[in-house]
Amino acid sequence: MSIKIGIFYFSGTSNTQLVTGLIEEELIKQSVDVKIYNIEKIINTQQVVDMTQYDMIGIGHPIYGFGPPEMVEKWVKHLPTSQSQKVFIYKTAADNISINHNASGKIIKKLKKKNYHVFYDRIICMGSNWLTEYTHALVRQLYDAAGSKVVHMCQDILERKNRLYHPSLSLRLLTNFLNTCEDRFLARIFGKTLRATDACIHCGKCVKHCPSKNIHVKDGKIKFKWKCYLCMRCIYQCPTRAITSNIFKVFIVKKGYDIRKIVANRTNQKDNTKFAEHFKSYLEDPTL
Repeated sequence: MSIKIGIFYFSGTSNTQLVTGLIEEELIKQSVDVKIYNIEKIINTQQVVDMTQYDMIGIGHPIYGFGPPEMVEKWVKHLPTSQSQKVFIYKTAADNISINHNASGKIIKKLKKKNYHVFYDRIICMGSNWLTEYTHALVRQLYDAAGSKVVHMCQDILERKNRLYHPSLSLRLLTNFLNTCEDRFLARIFGKTLRATDACIHCGKCVKHCPSKNIHVKDGKIKFKWKCYLCMRCIYQCPTRAITSNIFKVFIVKKGYDIRKIVANRTNQKDNTKFAEHFKSYLEDPTL
């Protein structure tokens, strides 16, 4: 009988969504019965999923402020108690440096309390959509490397191999504090500083697709509330690049970020800058 896996993910600007697609493709190749769920849609539609139908559960999320997005935390908090189902976690980030190793710590703790058995935790590096801008060539290299990482990861999880980060107590305390500050303060303040310039064509895309329902229309103008996740989706998906911040422009990648367009353009595939050298070992070794 084929193993049944349910994968639940949240993605702000498509990095995690693309990796989830790669995982789905690889598991199907391995004759796995797999179903993908978007956590955002589950919450917004109040969808009830029978978790007991799955032999194994996967959870994917981007790293925001050295931790999980608030939406993922809320979803995990409301999961039913498990019969010791195995769980693997994958997350996307601009780097796999050690300060990111505790990024799923909060949800792992919640999952353990609900009797889920987390046996696998892995970071997949993708392009940066916040603060630091990577060249398109490097973004494509990281995406291509993600393919080999996913093959290795799927082999590991199907063989039930344990792979967990073991951050020190001091790192856990530091990153939990920083993530709380990002969730409670920085993200909220950033969202409130956003504005739509005269380039806005009032297409309503930002209002419709904001995961935290932070954007609304009032008196014919786009307005922003205090519920931002700092996912950057509204900024990069705006067709006229009309959304910007009054104060935190440094956070926004100047050329925008559309991972699908970047990976579709296969020119200038190699990036030989000093920054690309930082990823040399990661790009070459599928086990990292």
